[in-house]
Amino acid sequence: MEWMNALAGGTICEEREALEEAVAREKTPGEATLFLGAVRALCENDRRYLDDAVKAVRGNVSHDRVTLVSGAFIFNIGLTVANRQFIEEGARGLREAVLANPDKRYLDVAATHLEKDSLYREEALRLYERILASCPADAGALVGRGGIRENRAVEMLDQAEEDFEAALRSDPTCASAHYEMGNLLAVRGDYLQAIPRFRAALQYAYWVPHAAKAGIAYCLHRLGRHQEAAQAARESLSLIPDYDYARTLLAEIETTLGRKKGQERMPST
Repeated sequence: MEWMNALAGGTICEEREALEEAVAREKTPGEATLFLGAVRALCENDRRYLDDAVKAVRGNVSHDRVTLVSGAFIFNIGLTVANRQFIEEGARGLREAVLANPDKRYLDVAATHLEKDSLYREEALRLYERILASCPADAGALVGRGGIRENRAVEMLDQAEEDFEAALRSDPTCASAHYEMGNLLAVRGDYLQAIPRFRAALQYAYWVPHAAKAGIAYCLHRLGRHQEAAQAARESLSLIPDYDYARTLLAEIETTLGRKKGQERMPST
């Protein structure tokens, strides 16, 4: 298993069972041990699992790989528990790893993590630009750059759209490109065009399907298709019951439906 791809793609925590099996097969602590310790640290919000794994693999896994994985997970733990010290420590580790090994996969891991925090998005953008300088059709980097442009300013939506379209030309099955295009179209008010994009993201196994379903719910709601919107919001919540956005959206939809029923019951004058 290529754990690095899962780390860059944000799906590494889904590989916990596979990691446990890989660790059982390792004759000496190696990459599987490192990644499993990191996943446990993130799931339990306890970095001691990661620190123990780093000690166990010392000498068996390259220093730059250990630094990259540690930096990524410490950064994520910091985001989860709102600890700026961890976020900054993680960012330093990601920088150090990329400096030691500017491999495309390292740049990708660093960029996809740094862009999660607004203070590091410009740095992430520069990393995506480095990837695209050597791999202009890299779908992941195009989506990453487009996402940062989309969040930067309304004036940059056209540039973001160009990136998403380029990503889909490179890889028509790129779920994240479909999802981001759906978001962009929804921001513009093109709800009918956005819905198929969110559905395509689900078709191609977008890694946060609850967000895509919530996107569909929002667009249906804005189009006045409230019953369908409510169903889509419930589907989102069935995946992540404490997803605040979908919960708030469903409450708004149900309020609208309640008002409509009330209006239907009112006698005509």
